[in-house]
Amino acid sequence: MFLAIKGILTKITVDTAKYAGELKKTSKEIGITAENLQIFRYIAKRTGITSEELEKSFKKLRQGISAISYGISNETTEAFNKLEINIKNNEGSLKDTGTIFLELKKSLEQISDETEKNNLIMDIFGSKLGKNLIPMLALSDEEIKKMTNNIKDLGIVSNENVDKTTLLNKKWNEFKHVINITKMNLAPALLPVFESLVSFLEVSLIPINY
Repeated sequence: MFLAIKGILTKITVDTAKYAGELKKTSKEIGITAENLQIFRYIAKRTGITSEELEKSFKKLRQGISAISYGISNETTEAFNKLEINIKNNEGSLKDTGTIFLELKKSLEQISDETEKNNLIMDIFGSKLGKNLIPMLALSDEEIKKMTNNIKDLGIVSNENVDKTTLLNKKWNEFKHVINITKMNLAPALLPVFESLVSFLEVSLIPINY
């Protein structure tokens, strides 16, 4: 019983560490915090968007932000300019992707022509992702706030705990590596013992005649 409980707790710990590691890696790739990644995933799911689609969309958005910062002109950057989105904070640093997404949503609300609005969305995210994002970008501020409060009430992993749990995952992987190396180093030392045992059995076992 004790061993079974220990095994379950170990699995929960390892799975949690892996989840935290994935959160940290993905949030870094798309330019938002781990907490906000969980919130946006929740909102996306409620509007029929998968986590994979959301992350691809945010990467696309991040590419657009990067293009603007380097002075590159293309469909995406032109759409940003039309929507008058400022990609920088007051001190000059780039805004995180989540902030840009919400500002983009706010700017799109000012456009009454649905065709023009959808075309701008497609220019920024591409036709397929853009089409899928339309329901999420159409959410009101009140709906966004309500969903955000809902996921917070259900519980999200804080940025601090993501960092701590990611460190645990790193230590766990290091531990497994040490164990594997130890096993490989022990194998040659145990080989003579194993060979002696095999020789002893070969000599000692008496054939049975029927």
